[in-house]
Amino acid sequence: INARARFMPCCRRATVARDFGDKSASSSASACKDSAVNGERSSCALIDQLLTLARSQAQPGVPTTPVPARSILRSVIEDLVPQAELRQIDLGVTRQDDVHLRMPEVDLHAIMRNLVDNAIRYSPAGGCVDVSLVGASGGASFEVASGGVGIPPAERERVFDPFYRVLGSDTEGSGLGLSIVKTLVERAGGSVTLQSALPEAPLPGLRVRVQFPVSVTICQQAPRAALPRKDAG
Repeated sequence: INARARFMPCCRRATVARDFGDKSASSSASACKDSAVNGERSSCALIDQLLTLARSQAQPGVPTTPVPARSILRSVIEDLVPQAELRQIDLGVTRQDDVHLRMPEVDLHAIMRNLVDNAIRYSPAGGCVDVSLVGASGGASFEVASGGVGIPPAERERVFDPFYRVLGSDTEGSGLGLSIVKTLVERAGGSVTLQSALPEAPLPGLRVRVQFPVSVTICQQAPRAALPRKDAG
């Protein structure tokens, strides 16, 4: 039985005191500034994703030194805790085996970050995202399960196309994340599958599973230490 390492409380709230005086002019200026900052961040994120996609389409050799997947997962989770905090997402790890993979560290980081980032973005506020890293003799798997509407079965192949966006989605994003993930995973000899996290529920959510074959996987048995929880304060 694997204890779930939680990073965010389910119902966390931040209270902000505001002065409700007559500040219409300053509020308008502040809104314009925020809009400009958000636009700049979106542009930078798009450029980063385009560069990652271009790099993922190159064909470097498989590295001879295995990389520690659990350490990379730790880094990804810690980077994304603030994003989960903003949306009150309960972000947790259900299992974290000591798995080593023969693939570029930057590729594995991009795979994990894109999937966890997508799950946080598309989960409803106050929802839950579960992450697991499992090693076995036949290979290793990385899974991210989240709530929300999920992706309709008819669109689960198309979402891997660059810039494709699910109809009706108003969540900010480039439409490149899953395309990058699939390209990098397949280059390592693995596969990506999508399915409903809760098939019978009104909001089925989404479970993304990345399977790495034994030919590029080394699983080392070690005690499972809980990833550190990042509390506010």
